[in-house]
Amino acid sequence: MISPPAGGQNPVKLRIDNLYLCFGGMMALGGVSFDVKEGEILAVIGPNGAGKTCTLNCVNGFYRPQRGEIFYEGRRITLNPPHRIVKRINSEERTSILLVEQNAIAALSVAEYGYVMENGKMVLDGPTVKLKDNEDIKEFYLGLSEVGLRESYREVKHYKRRKRWLG
Repeated sequence: MISPPAGGQNPVKLRIDNLYLCFGGMMALGGVSFDVKEGEILAVIGPNGAGKTCTLNCVNGFYRPQRGEIFYEGRRITLNPPHRIVKRINSEERTSILLVEQNAIAALSVAEYGYVMENGKMVLDGPTVKLKDNEDIKEFYLGLSEVGLRESYREVKHYKRRKRWLG
């Protein structure tokens, strides 16, 4: 466990220790280390491709680093799956999380309730268990429908889906 430092300073909530992440032969993270102290707002900035999102995806469990460790309140979470990390960074801290994600499979596997947004409007909502079973969600966001089920993209996009969702 990470204990609070002497002198009344804030204890470390999150420790990122020497993370390495590679995709194929390309290194995305090369020894990233930092601490986030309790009550601290820490910014990680840099240009596109700097490794910010890769670092966050290691912390949230979507990526598994090849080397290094991640600790939350002194407990190693490096290899925990995303749902375990979220249910723990929620049940222990009573934190609400708004997850905005383009990867529908990942988002629906973590969240309990979801909204589908199109063209600036909410077009569908419900418990994620039900959203995963919705035929349009399966086809357009999860890529799970059979090939050739619909006659054309235009037919689905502008007629069937709107008819079904918006009544």
